[in-house]
Amino acid sequence: MQLPNSTRLLQPDDEDLVLAFFEQCRAYFENMEGRSPTSAVAHEILNGLPPGKRRDEKEVFGFFDEQGALIAFVDLVRDYPVEKEWIIGLFLVAPEHRRSGLSRSVHQFIETYMTDNGGALLRVAVLEINEPGRRFWENLGYYEVKRVPYPRGEGETIAIVMNRRVEI
Repeated sequence: MQLPNSTRLLQPDDEDLVLAFFEQCRAYFENMEGRSPTSAVAHEILNGLPPGKRRDEKEVFGFFDEQGALIAFVDLVRDYPVEKEWIIGLFLVAPEHRRSGLSRSVHQFIETYMTDNGGALLRVAVLEINEPGRRFWENLGYYEVKRVPYPRGEGETIAIVMNRRVEI
């Protein structure tokens, strides 16, 4: 599947739209993060920033189908943790569009966006319990850098931090 017809930067006032999309992806939130999607979760993901970052260093992209429905979401922070390294906070595709090639097209879009804006490395953290997600990132050329504890519901799991250097 090619990139959808419409891609735009999402804004804080898109919280209801994002929450509705997260509801479609409820299984991800419950199985991977140990929480249900709520307004607070949508607000946190749309607005939350890593330490030391400003709002203008974060891009949240929405990808829409022909009917205007949000079908993919990417949260991206530039120059984190260091200059020229960008981190993908959340990369989520609607369940009915997975395994269609859309995920690869969205990744290509963000990789191009990053390099066009001076980035050279993409970083993502995938939960250890998300085996299909880890395989997806490995198939795109990401490699494991480290493992770190990650809060999950009332407990904790492990996040696998993975990098991919991009040839410019």
